[in-house]
Amino acid sequence: MTKMHKKLTSSSPSSPATSNTNNNDHLLLFPPLTYSRWTQWLLKDTSEDCIIHHSHPTAGTSPLRSSSGGGGGSSSSSRLSPPINHQQQQQQTHHKRNNMELIQLLAINALEFTAPVYSFLNKSPPDSSSPTENHHIEESKKQLVSKTSTELKLEREFIQLSGHQGTFAPAGPNSLWKKMPPDSHQEADIYTHLKSTPADPFTKHIPHFISHTNYNHTDFIELEDLITLFSLKSLSIMDIKLGTRTFLESEVSNTKPRSDLYDKMYKIDPTAFTREEDESKSVTKLRYMQFREELSSTTDLGFRIEGVKLSGDQQMNVNFQRLKDETTISSILARFTAGFRTEFRKKLLELRSCLESSEFFKTHEMIGSSLLLIHDQNRCGVWIIDFAKTFKSSTPLDHRSTWKIGNRADGVLTGIDNLIRLT
Repeated sequence: MTKMHKKLTSSSPSSPATSNTNNNDHLLLFPPLTYSRWTQWLLKDTSEDCIIHHSHPTAGTSPLRSSSGGGGGSSSSSRLSPPINHQQQQQQTHHKRNNMELIQLLAINALEFTAPVYSFLNKSPPDSSSPTENHHIEESKKQLVSKTSTELKLEREFIQLSGHQGTFAPAGPNSLWKKMPPDSHQEADIYTHLKSTPADPFTKHIPHFISHTNYNHTDFIELEDLITLFSLKSLSIMDIKLGTRTFLESEVSNTKPRSDLYDKMYKIDPTAFTREEDESKSVTKLRYMQFREELSSTTDLGFRIEGVKLSGDQQMNVNFQRLKDETTISSILARFTAGFRTEFRKKLLELRSCLESSEFFKTHEMIGSSLLLIHDQNRCGVWIIDFAKTFKSSTPLDHRSTWKIGNRADGVLTGIDNLIRLT
């Protein structure tokens, strides 16, 4: 994933977060859920006695589910309930409206990564018909809070291998929100396009795309949380940046030398300059970016390892930003894939075959995309992710050609070729 779009993946349940403000105002903070997740949960049958159905049957009667096989129809038509008068109908209409207001609030708070809702849930709804009805609704809402924090168990910690904090948050039981940068929703457009072309082989190796949402002028996409497919107790993750370059041509179009980039290069390697660069104390953006790529294996191998998380307490003390030696890289890959080397090679070969036959891949420049390698004690998986710098090309790309300004070559397949060779 690019620096602005680094992977955050859920790892383990944690206790609900709480906050105290205004002295005794206790706020329950819960992780975000999508509107659809809340409505699906709230409207399911098990909630009939707490959220959606508020009718109070008269003595000797009760709302029952039909146990007979006759009658057919939907589950709602087979539910038996006593006759209700006009006043009861008004009360039920009010309750449903109140419940929908609650659902909408929860949907809004789902986009607030730590949204306080406890105060609202303990307020009496406006225009309530009676103290008895008030009590019933309040108990329903309290049950909702309890169920949210104990049964859904969506409070999740995150593993971040590299990049900026604050890009990801839980969206649902098996999904994540990914925040888009303020000046672009290109990745959302790419996922939307891929969702409309499910027959393309490329789609077999990406996370499932669920939705694209704009909230408070910020774009979010909801993606499958791949970590939920694995056991957390033995989880290992590797992030591999693909390509022989990780910058767009438009990012290096300005050829004016800059002294600030010279200073950055000097701090890393004072001997890296030509005589002309030393005399002018300045370098171009292209020169600086290529210098950065050459520090790692990006330029030579077409991929670089961004980060590794091993299961348990295992540590891997490696400076990945300076990792370019093939022997060391091969050793790291061997350690990560231990027990799954054959399976990982098979999946990488399958991925390469799919990419080579993909019309989408053939017609798109892919800069800054990554491979996410995951395994637990039983299985492994490989996905390609991060499409914030993926753009359509007017000419077909082979993804192996040497890059020259204007040809848009990205070296993605060069990287996969070398990754297979070294794994």
